[in-house]
Amino acid sequence: MSTVHRNKRQRPPYHAAEQRGLRRFSLINERVDDIPVLQAQMQHMGLPSLLDELFPTHGNWQGLSLGWVATIWLTHILSRGDHRLS
Repeated sequence: MSTVHRNKRQRPPYHAAEQRGLRRFSLINERVDDIPVLQAQMQHMGLPSLLDELFPTHGNWQGLSLGWVATIWLTHILSRGDHRLS
């Protein structure tokens, strides 16, 4: 190897793309937790309203509907990957 090549600075491979007018970009990878994904998928499927139609509640029920309570509970079970009670 000659001294000319040893001292010459190597350019990164994206340099050729910049010469053609293309711009570099940076890619950021973020972790998406499973709870929002599961919750959005169940809401997209219409699970809370379907459960409310199939299982009507009595007059004393207050707060979240039964469909939403069951959806949140199911999201927790699927997120944990464990169906045991304890």
